[in-house]
Amino acid sequence: MSLWSFLDWLTITVTVVLACHVLDYFDALLNTYPHLVTRDPQVLAKLQNPMQQEYWRGIGKLAVHLPAETDLDPGPIRDLQVAIRVLGPASRSWKTMAALFPVNLRQDLCMLYAFFRTADDLVDDAPTFRQRHANLAIIRRFLHDVFLDRSRGKTFADNGTSLPDHIDWDTYARLLPSADVLAVFRSFARISHYLCPRAMSELTDAWELDLRGQPIQSQEELLRYAALISGTFGELCTCVIMYKTGRGNWGSSSSPSRNNEVLEKARATGQCLQLINIARDVIKDSLDGRCYVPLQYMSSPAQHYRALKSTRDPATVGEKTIKTYAVRILELADTITLQAQRGIDGLPVEVQDSIRAAFEIYMAISPTLRNANGFPLRAKVPKLQQQWIALRCIYGFHSTTARAIYSSCHRMFSGYFPKSSKFKRNKII
Repeated sequence: MSLWSFLDWLTITVTVVLACHVLDYFDALLNTYPHLVTRDPQVLAKLQNPMQQEYWRGIGKLAVHLPAETDLDPGPIRDLQVAIRVLGPASRSWKTMAALFPVNLRQDLCMLYAFFRTADDLVDDAPTFRQRHANLAIIRRFLHDVFLDRSRGKTFADNGTSLPDHIDWDTYARLLPSADVLAVFRSFARISHYLCPRAMSELTDAWELDLRGQPIQSQEELLRYAALISGTFGELCTCVIMYKTGRGNWGSSSSPSRNNEVLEKARATGQCLQLINIARDVIKDSLDGRCYVPLQYMSSPAQHYRALKSTRDPATVGEKTIKTYAVRILELADTITLQAQRGIDGLPVEVQDSIRAAFEIYMAISPTLRNANGFPLRAKVPKLQQQWIALRCIYGFHSTTARAIYSSCHRMFSGYFPKSSKFKRNKII
């Protein structure tokens, strides 16, 4: 009897595991090749929710008409691999955060973020000023082409692929600097049908402000810039989250499922994170010829702005002075933190803990920067601390008690480990 009991349990376990693998396989096909099931935008939106009949009908259709893997277009998978590689080691925090999301959501957020980073690099890091302007023009032309067929309700091409066919991809292959950039642009085009064209247009306006190179005069101008560059990105991420969790297509301003109040709070979340980013990168931006510190904060505006932006010599400003500027920007971020956290509360319950973990991992840069000896070139949250934040958030343990426990443990055990000299190497002497 014991032998048969063991075999019964083994059979049941193997059956359940295999069934889960099959379901995961069909779900991956549905997310990567949705055009195999339907090209109707309204039905596609319903396919994102496993609690609706359309999702299971789609799974059933795939099971009945399962294509051979050799017949599937490898483009979406290859382009996604490029997008992941493009994010690279510089996106360590992003990789930690992305691991907390459901697979289908992680995949599309990765493609959106890769496009954002790639486009930002095209505008900021081109070798000449003329090339930067040319790259911005290419990005704007591409976005115009991508959203051209939005009014016609057309989502996928009629050529059997998931890539829009109204875009002249041969032209962009010539205009863009590399095959990797083209792959990232293709990935973005595949998810563009549920993104907001207005938000993307505002992003290009922010990049144009960067190209103009005009100083930020006041704290209010800094808030507007942060809202323009990352507030709109927060709105786009919300469009992805709502679509991939079955809450409908929020890309159109006339969509009945769209909630502008939730999107406004999402913009505050992105704005807050951008301020943290600006405070962290004051020295790094200076070495790259950029300065986002408001002149209002500077004791000697003309002298300090010239040192940070024109001569790229932050050492003449002084480490203590630069840290003072950074702390003021962090304090500005603190004033909108509550609104940013409320933006997370407006998201679907099933992703709130993951998004909150992502938010708090990035917000942890603030105390890391404040408590650092001097001013690090690029403050980083230790990997162990990132994992702790992720753990307590995804299990709903994100109260002040959790922070108090972590602080107590950190004070208790930090004396047993030597202080890292990493910050000293990055200090300005």
